[in-house]
Amino acid sequence: METYLHSIGNLTIDPISANSSKGNADIKVKNTVYFKKAPFKTQNELEQFLDNGKWTHKSIESRKEKLINFAKKMWCDYESM
Repeated sequence: METYLHSIGNLTIDPISANSSKGNADIKVKNTVYFKKAPFKTQNELEQFLDNGKWTHKSIESRKEKLINFAKKMWCDYESM
């Protein structure tokens, strides 16, 4: 998992204070306590990437692809304005 630690698929937008309070908590705790109530959609949807209830390299790769596709679409839409 070290390879995926700083991958875009493993990162979320979070204020410093919120990030440090989560620490290395289990993904189930983070999802239930923090992410489902988060103000950003990218955090609210993390549950859909879980692999049998776990955050794995497969989860990170799937989320990375979704974020890349979203960015490409946004840039293409922006350029066509």
